[in-house]
Amino acid sequence: MPNQIYMLTTSLKLFRSLSRMASFYKLTPLKIGCEVQGVDLRTENRPEVITQIKKDVTEHRILVFKDQGIISGDRHVEISRWFGELESTFYKHPRSPHPDVFRVSNDASEGCTGVGRTGWHIDGSFQSAPFSYSLYHMVSVPKQGATAFAPLTELIEGLSPERRAEWKRLWMMSDRRSGPLHPLIYPHPHTGKKVMCFHTGMVSGYVWDKGTERERYATDDEFNRINQDIEDEFKKDGGKIQYVHQDINMGVQSSLELCIDDKKRKFGTACTGARMRTSPTLTTTIWQVARTLNICDQVVDKLPGNDVFTYPRKRRDKVKTLASKERVNIGDNEHISVDLTLLFQRLIVATSHGQWSEGEFIISDNLAVGHEATPETQLPRSTVGLRVLHRTTIKGTHPPDSLR
Repeated sequence: MPNQIYMLTTSLKLFRSLSRMASFYKLTPLKIGCEVQGVDLRTENRPEVITQIKKDVTEHRILVFKDQGIISGDRHVEISRWFGELESTFYKHPRSPHPDVFRVSNDASEGCTGVGRTGWHIDGSFQSAPFSYSLYHMVSVPKQGATAFAPLTELIEGLSPERRAEWKRLWMMSDRRSGPLHPLIYPHPHTGKKVMCFHTGMVSGYVWDKGTERERYATDDEFNRINQDIEDEFKKDGGKIQYVHQDINMGVQSSLELCIDDKKRKFGTACTGARMRTSPTLTTTIWQVARTLNICDQVVDKLPGNDVFTYPRKRRDKVKTLASKERVNIGDNEHISVDLTLLFQRLIVATSHGQWSEGEFIISDNLAVGHEATPETQLPRSTVGLRVLHRTTIKGTHPPDSLR
């Protein structure tokens, strides 16, 4: 009985402790990380809240703070200093709000372009200790284009035994002339979980079995294969391991708009007669995908009607809501029939590489997640609208080779 009372008392204390921590803000799990609501980063300075945020970043790897409005460059830097000393190794764009804030855009007059498209990576692999954290602020979000993230521990755990054994023998050489050698796989300094130090676009070579009698440089053929193997692990199974936080409504809407633009370019403005028949199997597949992704309402509202599609009679009842919708309207009087195959492709892009929302602030454990900008980030402003992202990076304190 005394043991039961002790356990009950301990559990009650733990519950109260968790309740107090949870009262600071609300965490909603995402595919990777958590969405945070109830914190205004523009004014938050309570030490206990900052401490909890830092713990949650370590535990969840990515925190997405919703509805933050526009955070000034000075404030972005202040928040960054919660995590350590800033380290700024990038080009200072004239429009950057602070010397330590990296400004990225799809318009050269607004920010640095072509950023993050050289391959999957972590930030700062060319440093003796890679950056420990990266903090992003979404200032202006286009219709398409974002940064995809992937959890490194899960990626390593999903490797075949042969590939994992091979990667444990490898060290990466940065393409910087004085860059250090880093183990490809090593334990995270705070969690002890296996992570990676890598950059498939900024690596000059690999070394096998560093520090042993078998140490040697990888051949050119081995280098190319290893780099491709790393890229393939992020892309296998349709990029299942990847995640982009997104606004589904915006993603579906922008996908539909791009489909309509494609059809207009192909058939001209008045293209009602240029309808494409689509197989019942494909129609059903799209409906199943929409249901799986929990975007049925959005798809129903935006897909064209049954004058474009042929439904099997016995399935008609199941899709009657979808089939009853009229054709998509363009302007006041003009109609257009959207190619369902193309829309399906766009929806897949929208739901796997969708949109961030303006005002969001993202804090990531740079050592725990790999990332790469999606191809859509390079689309011109005239096509998808203005993209502006602010980023800071925190100086690393743990060289990977010291943790092996």
